[in-house]
Amino acid sequence: MLFTGNKVVALSEDHKPDNAEELARITKAKHYVEDSRVDGNLALSRAFGDFQYKDQPQLTPQEQAVTIQPDLVTVKRSKEDKYIIVACDGIWDCLSNEECCDSVNKKLEVLKPSKEGIHKITEQLLDDILAPNTEDGIGTDNMTCIVSYFPEAW
Repeated sequence: MLFTGNKVVALSEDHKPDNAEELARITKAKHYVEDSRVDGNLALSRAFGDFQYKDQPQLTPQEQAVTIQPDLVTVKRSKEDKYIIVACDGIWDCLSNEECCDSVNKKLEVLKPSKEGIHKITEQLLDDILAPNTEDGIGTDNMTCIVSYFPEAW
């Protein structure tokens, strides 16, 4: 997602197995969705690897139950672009785009944009949403997050 001016701009959408388009492809590839998971196991429907869901030789890679086919979005850069956050579903299952930006913006008030500041902000963001124990489902998934800021906007 992109934070530009004072607004959040989504640059992607979650590819969850029970989304209509994803579900249709999964079903066509002779797999199923149970508990919002491909074959009751995988919580996303686009990924590298996961070859057990790419087992239909008559189908193209884009038609497999789990595909690597990306959705591409082109956004023209603006002088108001402040930062981009690239993160996996472990982050977005815990925070909405707006909540994530609110958290980053509050941290930016204390730790000004810099290489070291962004590193600390990203670390604190992950610490904030990490589950206190592994018994809870939210905050226990793997978490990858990159915050890239545009120095010229500051």
